[in-house]
Amino acid sequence: MGGSKDPVVNADDNLITLCRSCHRNIHEGGWELQCSASMFRVIDRRTGEQVMRRMRSPTFNPSSFLQLLNVIDRSLSEAPTLVAYLDDDQLVEAFRASRSLGRRSWMLQAAILHEAQRRSVYRDGVLVGISRTFEISVNLAEKYTRVWREFFDVGKNREFFNVEDIFLEEPSWYVVAATESPEPRRW
Repeated sequence: MGGSKDPVVNADDNLITLCRSCHRNIHEGGWELQCSASMFRVIDRRTGEQVMRRMRSPTFNPSSFLQLLNVIDRSLSEAPTLVAYLDDDQLVEAFRASRSLGRRSWMLQAAILHEAQRRSVYRDGVLVGISRTFEISVNLAEKYTRVWREFFDVGKNREFFNVEDIFLEEPSWYVVAATESPEPRRW
C-alpha cells in the first residue's frame, strides 16, 4: 500500500508483524512504538503500560543457544549409561548435581513462557495462545508465567529472588508458592 522506500525503515530488525487491530492501535494514537539498540517495545499511551516488547543483541546467536540445549539433551540421554563407571564418592556428587537439573529446566521453561507472554499483544487471550503454541494447559501456562513474573522478573521494582540460596526437591514448590499463597512476595 505504499509505505516507505527507505532501506533503514524496511530493515528486518526494524519491522514487526502486527494484526490489523494492533496496526490500527499504532496509527490511531493508542499505542506508541519505541525502538532502541537493545529493545523494541509497544507502549499504551493512555496507561503508560508496556503492551509488548522484544529484546535484541547483535552478539546473541540463537543458533548457538539452541545447539547448546541440544547438547544438554544428548548429554542427559547418555548420562545414565555412564553412571556404572563412577566410584562411590562420584555417585554422591553426580546425584547432588542431578537434583538441580530439574529445577534449572523448570526455570528455563518458566522464562520461555514468560517471554512469550511479554511479546504477545493478545492481552486477554495470551495464555490460550501460549498453551496452544507450546502444547501445554492454560493453567500451566498461567502458573509458570506468574511464578517467573513474581519471583524472577528483575525489571519490576522488587528484589531479585535468588533460587540458588535455597534447596528444594520439587520445582512445583515455586508454582504453589506463587499461585496459591496469599503472600507470594513473602516466599
